[in-house]
Amino acid sequence: VQVYPPLPLPLSKSWCPCPGVQVLFMTVTPGFGGQAFQADVLPRVSALRAACPSLNIQVDGGVDARTAVLAVRAGANVLVAGGFLFKHAQVR
Repeated sequence: VQVYPPLPLPLSKSWCPCPGVQVLFMTVTPGFGGQAFQADVLPRVSALRAACPSLNIQVDGGVDARTAVLAVRAGANVLVAGGFLFKHAQVR
């Protein structure tokens, strides 16, 4: 299940997806690389984590060393950091 930044998310314990499903929060507008991380998505990550403690919650877009910490603190446990890793000097 993918959640586009401006769309609402139904938050209740009865809404939690089936086991094995993960929810992907886009923290940028999909389709354009190099965008800034949209931290306003993080409260929704936290709310979903509270409602569904065992769910895999993925964050994709603008993830780097600083924003990864914010995403994990909010409740994400799967991070997509492609641009950051490919541009990092230690990754060769």
